[in-house]
Amino acid sequence: MEPLKKPIRTRSAWQAVRKYYEETGCSLREAAKKFDFPITTTTRRAKAECWGAQKVREAIKGRSLERTIGYDPTMPDYAKAQMIDLEAFRRSEIEKLHRKDPEGLRQILAKIVAEQQSMPKPNIRDVKVLTETIALVQALERKAYRMDEENVKESSDDDKKWIIEIVRPQ
Repeated sequence: MEPLKKPIRTRSAWQAVRKYYEETGCSLREAAKKFDFPITTTTRRAKAECWGAQKVREAIKGRSLERTIGYDPTMPDYAKAQMIDLEAFRRSEIEKLHRKDPEGLRQILAKIVAEQQSMPKPNIRDVKVLTETIALVQALERKAYRMDEENVKESSDDDKKWIIEIVRPQ
């Protein structure tokens, strides 16, 4: 009698299971059953690869917002509408402040750049800090104007590369 061989699960098959699980919102058991995968193996892989983590993050974010603004599902519709209007107003005021911050920082940085350029030999450490600060101000500005919402990507410090160009007057 020949021993049973385990079926080989390809990467694309696992991706199909994950995609089905995350897009349909079904349970892991249902997804495993649909693709004829063992539930224990599917559960282990889902845990190791953090399947559905986005769903959890969104749920936490939503619940956190509800608690922050004092939302109660039993509220009458007019009270919910007032709460939404109030929260939208608060957020718009904060966004206005965030949009003003980079301009003030840019003015300060312009003065520092002018000082550095007037020096015969600028301090390299100061120039590096200055360029990093400019990059942070640009990132702040992009967030304030919601320029990168579609392309949100978590990056590590290893992903950040700086190009410094020092132009001195002749």
